[in-house]
Amino acid sequence: MYPLHILVSFLTLSLSANLALCRSTCTINLNEEFRPREEPLILNVAGKEILYPTHGSSIQVKGGDKIRVFCGSKNFKNYKDHSEDTVLIQCVTGNRFKTLRSPTGNSDPDSKTPLLQFLSYLLSASDSYQGGYFSCKAPLKSAVRRSGPCSILDKHRNNHLSEFNIGFQVDAYLLPIITVCFNTVLKSVLWSKHMVSPSVQYHMTKVARIRFIQDRDAYGTLKNVEHLYDRNQQVETISKLVNSKALAQKYIQKDGHSLAYFARGHLSPKGDFVYSGEQLATFHYINVAPQWQYFNGGQWEKIESALRNYIVHNGVKVHVTTGTIGITQLEDEKGEDKDIYLYYNQNKGEKLVKVPKLYFKLVQFGNSSSPLNVAIVGVNQPYENHVKMTTNDVICEDVCHRYPWLSSISEQNDQRQSAGYIYCCTFKDFRSYLESAKDSMLEHTTLHDPMTFGEIRDTIELNEDSFGPNQEDVRTLVNTRLHDPVTFGEIRDDIELYEDRFGPNQEDIGDKIELNEDSVGPNQQDVRSLVNSLGKGPE
Repeated sequence: MYPLHILVSFLTLSLSANLALCRSTCTINLNEEFRPREEPLILNVAGKEILYPTHGSSIQVKGGDKIRVFCGSKNFKNYKDHSEDTVLIQCVTGNRFKTLRSPTGNSDPDSKTPLLQFLSYLLSASDSYQGGYFSCKAPLKSAVRRSGPCSILDKHRNNHLSEFNIGFQVDAYLLPIITVCFNTVLKSVLWSKHMVSPSVQYHMTKVARIRFIQDRDAYGTLKNVEHLYDRNQQVETISKLVNSKALAQKYIQKDGHSLAYFARGHLSPKGDFVYSGEQLATFHYINVAPQWQYFNGGQWEKIESALRNYIVHNGVKVHVTTGTIGITQLEDEKGEDKDIYLYYNQNKGEKLVKVPKLYFKLVQFGNSSSPLNVAIVGVNQPYENHVKMTTNDVICEDVCHRYPWLSSISEQNDQRQSAGYIYCCTFKDFRSYLESAKDSMLEHTTLHDPMTFGEIRDTIELNEDSFGPNQEDVRTLVNTRLHDPVTFGEIRDDIELYEDRFGPNQEDIGDKIELNEDSVGPNQQDVRSLVNSLGKGPE
C-alpha cells in the first residue's frame, strides 16, 4: 500500500493534468497560417467530417482534443515520407499541437494513466508546433467516384443517368463535397448538389484557377472537352447546326471583349466553398454546363453572390441543388429553331454536351416544407425576344417578390434580359413542372437507342467475377444482350473504358469494331458476329 503523501501527490498531479488540458485552447487560422496552394483540410478525429471556421478564419480546438490534418499520401510539407493521407494531432496549449503516432500498431494516448498523461503533456509542450507547420507540399487532389444511377426526381431513376461524388480520398473513404447527376449518353450534367454554410465568409482567398479535369468514367471516348469551349470550335460546330457560318459568327463572337460565347458554367460554384482544396474540386467537367457568358457573368452570378450574402447574414446552412432543363435553340438561315450542342459529328449524326435552355437553383433551408425554400430559374438565351421568352420559358408563377434578397435581381429583368432572365418558383410548383415534363426531359437522355454503354458497363460490373478477364467475356456479354439494340459506338466506349481492368484483348476487339463500324452496320447482331469471328484465343 502506497504512503499517504504519495497518493496525495498522485491525485494532485492527475488533477493538474486534467485542468491544464481543459483550460487550454488551440487555434488554427486558415487564412493566416497557410498559403492557398499549401492549405490542408482539417478533419474530425475519425477523418470523416470537415471542420469549418466559426470565429474569423480560425478553427478552435479544446485542450486535449484530437483532430486530423489531410494532405494526402506523401504530400505533407514537413512529413515528406508520411505515407498515410492524414496526420493525427492533439491540442497541447496555446496555439500548439503535438503529433500523435499512427493509431495502427501503437497505443492510443488516452489509454495512459492520468500521471503519464500529465508527464506526456509537460514533455510535449516543447515538442509541439503551430497549425501552419502541417502544410501541404502541393494543392490537394480531388477524387471522383461513381455511386449508381440517379434521376430528375428521386423515384424516376434512369440507367443513362449516373451519380458521381466529388471529394477527397481519405484512406479507404471518399469524403464527398459535391454530388452530381450526369447523363452518360449526352455527356451533359443534369444537376449538382452541395452545402453552403456561414463559414463561406472565411473562404481562402487568392486561390488560382486550374485547368478543368475530364473524368474518363463519365466521358468515355469523347476526347478533349476543353476544346469544345474554344470560340473557334464553337463557331465551327454551330455553323453546322444552323447551316450557316455567317450566322454562327454572329452568335459566337471572337472579339476578346465580347460576352457572346459559351463559357464553362460551374453548377456547384467555386465561391461557395471554404478551403482552397474544396474550391479546386469544383473544376471537374462533370460539374460544368455551357452558359452564355452574358448569363454566366450577369444575372446568374448575382444570384450566387446574393445567396452567399443571405447565408452569412442569417447564419444558416443551406442545401443547394443547381441543375439544367431543356436545350437552347438558335435560328438557322430559314428562321427555324435548331437545338444547340457543343459537339456535333455530322458523319455519325452524334450530338453531345447540350447547351441548357434553363438553369435552376433549388435553395433548401432545413426541411423541404420550409417557407424559405425557393427554386430560382434563369433563362440561358440572350438572343430570344422578351415576348417569346416570357411565353415559352417561364414554367411557374414568379414569386421572387416574396424574397427580399432576390427581388432586386428579378426586377432588373427588363433592363438586363441579355444577362439572363430570372424568376422564382415555389418548391411545389417546380416539382409539379418536373413531374409533368419528366418524359420529355428523359427523351434527351437516350438519343435514338434504348441501351447505352452505361448499361453494358453495369452488366460487366455485375458479372465481372464470373466472366473473367478475357475475350470470351466480351462475346458472352454481347450474346446475352442480343435482344437489345445497341450501337458499335456504345460497345466501343465500354470496351475502352474497361480496357485496363479486363485486359489487352478488349483493345483488339475495339479496334476491329471501329474499323468495321461503317461497313458492318450499327446493330448488336453484327457485333456478335464480329466478335465470334475473332475466335476464343488472344488476338
